[in-house]
Amino acid sequence: MSPNPQYANWQYRLHEIIFEADTRAAQKKVTTQACPECMAEGHDPDAGFCKLCAAQLNSFPGEEAAG
Repeated sequence: MSPNPQYANWQYRLHEIIFEADTRAAQKKVTTQACPECMAEGHDPDAGFCKLCAAQLNSFPGEEAAG
């Protein structure tokens, strides 16, 4: 029984999709700033508010709070 070419192509495409998603996730920048209310971490660098509890994040000199 020979392998089905469509099945092999499907597996290859699935591998490409997973690899692309992993690459994008590795490139996304996040900060280590913790939310002052709930202590959640991993906010986007330009975030002005916590993505978990919506509390305002601290701003640092040279940064403008989103809002």
